[in-house]
Amino acid sequence: MSFKETLIDVLKKCKRSLITYCINTIFILVFYYLLIGTKDVIYPFFISSIILLIYIFIEFISYKEFSYKLDIAQNSPDYEDISNNKVFSIISNLHKEYNKNLYAIEQKYKEKLSFFSQWIHNMKTSSTIIDLACEKGLNQDSKESVLKDIKDENEKLKSNLEQGLNFLRLDDFSKDYAINEVNIYDMVYNVINSKKRDFIYHGIFPKVDLDRNLSVHTDLKWCSYMIDQIIGNAIKYSSKNSNKFVRVTVKSNEDGISLIIADEGIGIDKEDISRVFEPFFTGKNGRKYNNSTGIGLYMVKKISESLKHRVEIKSQKNIGTSVIITFIRPCTIY
Repeated sequence: MSFKETLIDVLKKCKRSLITYCINTIFILVFYYLLIGTKDVIYPFFISSIILLIYIFIEFISYKEFSYKLDIAQNSPDYEDISNNKVFSIISNLHKEYNKNLYAIEQKYKEKLSFFSQWIHNMKTSSTIIDLACEKGLNQDSKESVLKDIKDENEKLKSNLEQGLNFLRLDDFSKDYAINEVNIYDMVYNVINSKKRDFIYHGIFPKVDLDRNLSVHTDLKWCSYMIDQIIGNAIKYSSKNSNKFVRVTVKSNEDGISLIIADEGIGIDKEDISRVFEPFFTGKNGRKYNNSTGIGLYMVKKISESLKHRVEIKSQKNIGTSVIITFIRPCTIY
């Protein structure tokens, strides 16, 4: 900032003080003029002018120093020389909060960019398979296998679209959920029933051991989505036609009611278990299954946090995986 700009800012800042001082000086000069005479007015005028200039000079230096420190604080809010100043302490806190919010926004943007890149890839894959199936159907008389391929890929498209919509809704989660008393047996039964075709196709059997009268406080739609994702993974990572089970049980503890969904599938590698809730992480199992997106468990984690539930995962390689959703009390029985 130039000398002229700084001086103008100082004069604007001290405008009221300067006006008050000038009015006071005028009264003194008039008093001297009426009481003593014209010649003696020069002396008090000179003294007042000197005091005024000294005041402006001090304010100018103070403002210049403030501007300098402000420039430093803008780039480095933890600058030691100004850390005890209340103004700069506030600036420092605002700066840190701004950086924190900016980082959170950047992370959300990167997550969305990664998600939609993967999402578009999955959509394109399904679209390509449907296109190939149509060409195959045009060149043969039997349409049954072709229609089955198209139907399977259409189910994947619907699943990907639903996942994309739910991912977008996470930002406005507070506007799209309502905590109510939900019968846990009915909720789990409805999810399992909706995945009946997947169970039959993979040769996996659901085994539900739940109290029909047990209820928990949650949002029916979002909690059903969580259970759907977990059961979907349990089916996906179990060997086909192995006659194994996906078991759903509950356990009461000090915190509340824990819903346990356990499979007898391939399990998760020990080094991957701590990262399964990270967005787009598929691990070693994901490289074996091409339709793994790494978004399902991430969504489960985010939704459970928003609903004030707790989710954890336990797994042993080649033995199975258990996902535990804990509904924090109150939980009731009708």
